[in-house]
Amino acid sequence: MPAQNEIFRNIRVVAQGLDALREHESIKRQVMVALASHFQNLEAVKQKYKAQVRRLCQENAWIRDELNSTQQQLRTAMQNIAQLEEENKRLKFMNSIKKFDEDLPELADKEGDQAEQQRPASDVHNSTLQELGFGDEQHLKLHLLLMMKFWLLVARML
Repeated sequence: MPAQNEIFRNIRVVAQGLDALREHESIKRQVMVALASHFQNLEAVKQKYKAQVRRLCQENAWIRDELNSTQQQLRTAMQNIAQLEEENKRLKFMNSIKKFDEDLPELADKEGDQAEQQRPASDVHNSTLQELGFGDEQHLKLHLLLMMKFWLLVARML
């Protein structure tokens, strides 16, 4: 009977081995299911990140387009400002010339009246010079002063 006890013992050992193998297979299946679930989660996260990258690339492209558009508008506005400043300078210059033109006859009339009162009637030489377009010294000084102011304004415009 020792052989029968040994057979029963061997059967129990084999049965325990089979139970352990079944338990091991069960654990293996659970690990495989857990790994599959983990890989699915990783794939979902990967897809989410890819979608975020696409969205960020689109947003980046839109922002670049907006930046280019805004820079172009800025360049256009700066050109308009420069043109308006030049036009403003030109109009101020034209206005100052207009004022000088308006002031010149008044000053010339005053100076002419003063010169005639101060000039002796027998001064034919000065009358001849005035007839030729040359004036007395004060008139020449006034004319020179006005010309200097005119050229200073022209120089500022340049």
